[in-house]
Amino acid sequence: MPVRFVIGREKPGQVSEVAQLISQTLEQERRQRELLEQHYAQYDADDDETGEYATDEEDEDMGPVLPGGDMAIEVFDLPENDDMFSPSDVDTSKLAHKFKELQIKHAVTEAEIQKLKTKLQAAENEKVRWELEKTQLQQNIEENKERMMKLESYWIEAQTLCHTVNEHLKETQSQYQALEKKYNKAKKLIKDFQQKELDFIKRQEAERKKIEDLEKAHLAEVQGLQARIRDLEAEVFRLMKQNGSQVNNNNNIFERQTSFGEVSRGDPVENLDTKQVSCLDGLSQDFNEAVPETERLDSKALKTRAQLSVKNKRQRPSRTRLYDSISSTDGEDSLERKGSLEKEFKQGQEAERERSY
Repeated sequence: MPVRFVIGREKPGQVSEVAQLISQTLEQERRQRELLEQHYAQYDADDDETGEYATDEEDEDMGPVLPGGDMAIEVFDLPENDDMFSPSDVDTSKLAHKFKELQIKHAVTEAEIQKLKTKLQAAENEKVRWELEKTQLQQNIEENKERMMKLESYWIEAQTLCHTVNEHLKETQSQYQALEKKYNKAKKLIKDFQQKELDFIKRQEAERKKIEDLEKAHLAEVQGLQARIRDLEAEVFRLMKQNGSQVNNNNNIFERQTSFGEVSRGDPVENLDTKQVSCLDGLSQDFNEAVPETERLDSKALKTRAQLSVKNKRQRPSRTRLYDSISSTDGEDSLERKGSLEKEFKQGQEAERERSY
């Protein structure tokens, strides 16, 4: 049966079947686009919320849907019966409209498939990137574990070192406390010794002043004694001269009496001896009165001076000490001179007695 194509224009106010099919197709495409946009928006929202893509199990579930790497999405609900495509029942305009509709559906499906392929490729790339990041993170975890082990060993060593340092610190603190006690004790002893030294210096100064006063008093006493000795020596010489003249007079008188024989009978010769002895006793008494016995000099000053000289490591003698030593030697010489004078006086008396006999 031949197919006839009628080409013409519709009359105003009338809607042809082609226009109705086109409007229905456009309306259905608009609805399908809205559904797809809603589906994509929901898919993007799920991706943003979870941040994860489909797992391997989901990919395996999607495997049979994508044979040969292509994804088949049913965009339009096509009729199940194939009778509508038969050229006998449908005229040419309907076939053209259907063909155009199928082309549009195919283009939309191809675009959706391409978009899904792009998303799938991005997901695969993201998966590879996540795998690399996972490997890198595992490697970092292993490295961090090794570092943690090293840090733990270092921490244990640091703990042992801190323990050792604390022990040394305790020992050092105990030593420091002992040294501080010794230092305080030594400081106290030094202070005591300094105080004792000051007291000793004060006592030494007092003793020195006392010795100087004693030396001055001793020097004055020695000078007074020397002056007195000189006076006594002069008095002794004067008495010796006087006694010598008296002895000569007595001897002359005795010679006269013996020469003229005027000696009385009742006066024996022994009376003369007793008279001479009494005369000598009188002379010795006069001598003792002229030179009385004096007290011995005090030698304490000399002893203390000797002790101080030993303590002061034998300092050189001063002028006062030299003068004291010279004066002391002069005093000893005066005493020796006095003894020699007494011996000479006794010898003179014995010589006169022998002459008288």
